[in-house]
Amino acid sequence: YRHLDLNDTYVERSALVRGLVTLLGSKDLAELAIASSGENGDYYYSPGDETYHPASAYIMESYLAERFVSMAVSSSPQLSIFEDDIGKAICDFEKSEGVELTEEQRNSIMGCCTHNISMIVGGAGTGKTTVLKAVYYVLERLYGAQIEQAALAGKAAQRMFESTGKPAFTIARLLNMYSGNGFDEGLTLGIDEASMLDLPTAYRIMRKLPDTGRLILIGDNYQLPAIGAGLVFHSLIDEKVIPKTILSVVKRQSDASGIPQVAKAIREHRIPKFAEYRGRGSGVSFIDCSEDEITENCLKIYMELGGTGEDFSTAIVSPTKKGNGGVNEINIAFQSHYRSSDMAVLY
Repeated sequence: YRHLDLNDTYVERSALVRGLVTLLGSKDLAELAIASSGENGDYYYSPGDETYHPASAYIMESYLAERFVSMAVSSSPQLSIFEDDIGKAICDFEKSEGVELTEEQRNSIMGCCTHNISMIVGGAGTGKTTVLKAVYYVLERLYGAQIEQAALAGKAAQRMFESTGKPAFTIARLLNMYSGNGFDEGLTLGIDEASMLDLPTAYRIMRKLPDTGRLILIGDNYQLPAIGAGLVFHSLIDEKVIPKTILSVVKRQSDASGIPQVAKAIREHRIPKFAEYRGRGSGVSFIDCSEDEITENCLKIYMELGGTGEDFSTAIVSPTKKGNGGVNEINIAFQSHYRSSDMAVLY
């Protein structure tokens, strides 16, 4: 259970024995503890890979695996029959929204509309929410589908609402809305930022989703991790039986910005080819400096890029709050430099 607290849903035998020896002071006692707990049904032992699974985690994982596979192999036959109708509806969506979908996006929409479970996978700016909006359009137009959508975080739910024009809730609120019973028959449920789904949350969702329901998971396995034990979304990425489309064409930034190329290289575990920094211009540059020089360089570059301390035309983003290069230190340095009686406080 200590490993479960560390977000691991199982522990290898060697690690379990080491931990028990530390607690009990004896390997014999460790082996006795493992044996007696097994007799009580406290865990499930997998002899093939010598792993121990807490009973609760094993039950939830087994249930989810069975449900996901069942949904994948029992896709609605009536949808696959009318693929031409779906294609026409997609074209109508493009006209109504004034957008031109990529082939990847069209394939993703078709996959979501012809399967009971599907995944829309892609990095930032690849058009995942556009695909989701199109899926809703097609399903409602052709089949009168009931739609619910949710995300773990409130901000993500708000973005879903802004992108699709449909109400979106946090998962906690959605589950509470249906606390008395399960989701309605035939419901289509879209989950954004699905990489954050942990095992217990996914289990609660699937316990409420009827066999006639449809599940669409949207996310990026390279971004936010699960909030608790279990990597549900990440595990499904590797399962061939689960229908999925991986969107790779970045729509949010142009190639000239340099952002798509750098992001792609990082996702593929390659060192990006950075543009040489020459002041204001386009491209992504990397400036090598010591840790003590980060804040000083931020101020210098900020001014070179046109920052004046009076507007938000130039922005600085830091991943940390404290220490060199942290938000707090940068704000102090900038306020000290730009402080005047009539100047707004920088944030």
